[in-house]
Amino acid sequence: MAFSPKLKISTIYMAWTDEEPDHENKLSLTEIYNALAEKEGMKPDEMRWVTFEVVVGDFETDLLIDSIRQNRTLGSLEEVRILPGDKEWDMVAATQYYTNLLQVINKPVQKMLIRSINSGRPWEKVNYVNRMFFSFGPLEPKTPVPGTAAEVSATETKPESDEEEQEAALDALSAEEEAKENAF
Repeated sequence: MAFSPKLKISTIYMAWTDEEPDHENKLSLTEIYNALAEKEGMKPDEMRWVTFEVVVGDFETDLLIDSIRQNRTLGSLEEVRILPGDKEWDMVAATQYYTNLLQVINKPVQKMLIRSINSGRPWEKVNYVNRMFFSFGPLEPKTPVPGTAAEVSATETKPESDEEEQEAALDALSAEEEAKENAF
C-alpha cells in the first residue's frame, strides 16, 4: 500500500488477506489499511481516490476491462471513465477490487477510472498493468433530518464541481510514480 497525504490518494497493490490462514493475530484489510493510513497522518475518510493495481495474472478482471474498452471502441491502453448508471458500473462493482474497496472506505463512489500504466518492472513479461481508480467526494457536515438515514450518517458528498482538481491530483500522482520508476 502507498499513501499520498497531500493528494489524498491511496494505492493498494495487492490484497491477499483472504488467502492468509486464520490465526489469533490475523489483521483484516481494514485494520491494515487504517494503521498504515494513520502512520502517514491520514484518516481513511479523508481519501479522495483509492486505486488498485490489477494483479498480474488476474485474467478475469483484465478480460472484463478489455471487453469494456472494446464495447466503447477504445484502444487497449486508453482511459475508461465509468459513472453511476453506466452499464459497466455493476460489472466493476462485482470485482474483488470493489469488494476490497468497501472494506477500507465508507463513502459513496462518485466515479471509476481504469487506466493502463507502465509497471516499471522491465523484468516482467507484461510491462503494462491495469489500475482501477475509485473517486470520492469530501465529507461535509450536514444537518440531520430526524427519522432518516441522514440522522445516523450526518455526512454528504460535495458536488462534482471539484472534478478538475481531483483529476489534477491523480495526474500528479501518476507523474510522481513515473519519476520514481524512471529513477531506477
